Amino acid sequence: MALLTLFFDVSSKQLVRSLINGGRYDLPPFHTEDTLDIDLTIVRRLNYTTPPYFSIISNANYALEIAIGTACTVRAGGPGLVWTKNSDNSIFSGQIPLNTSGINGLADNASQIFEIRLFDGTGYNRCQAPCRIIKSVALAAALAVIPSDTALGKIEASEIYMPYELPPGRGYILTSADSTKKILHYLDNDGTERAVNVPVP
Repeated sequence: MALLTLFFDVSSKQLVRSLINGGRYDLPPFHTEDTLDIDLTIVRRLNYTTPPYFSIISNANYALEIAIGTACTVRAGGPGLVWTKNSDNSIFSGQIPLNTSGINGLADNASQIFEIRLFDGTGYNRCQAPCRIIKSVALAAALAVIPSDTALGKIEASEIYMPYELPPGRGYILTSADSTKKILHYLDNDGTERAVNVPVP
């Protein structure tokens, strides 16, 4: 369950933080199996200098619809959800289940639109805000078991990894990126480094 306390400013057509904080409110990430428990208050800008910055608008004459999706595609919410009004007509309350085929079909961290529509009988007040849908780890079909590692034997390890110091008389072979050239790099008895071509099978 994810509780969202939202303030919709009909003046700027955006979500704001609270009556005494005029900053824009950014929605948190939503998880695929959550149910959004929403309390929404309609507000209008009073001033920009001192709090309270907004006044509450009665929702008595409004109907609310909230949908999550993209243009012309509703993935959660939308028509059919019931939004109740508290006793003084200051808050809409309701829930949006996110466990829908539309939401579950999204890729992890998908960007969607959270849209609020207020209908007064003749026209709409709309607000759109970006939101992200996060795939839940718990939705995996089964527990992923990481395969156990396999220990290397001494001979196999010596063939894979170059030791810090090679035994006397030993060198190492370098191979070109296209695997068509090889050289043997070694230290000669006179103390000079040598590199000789090695035939490629």
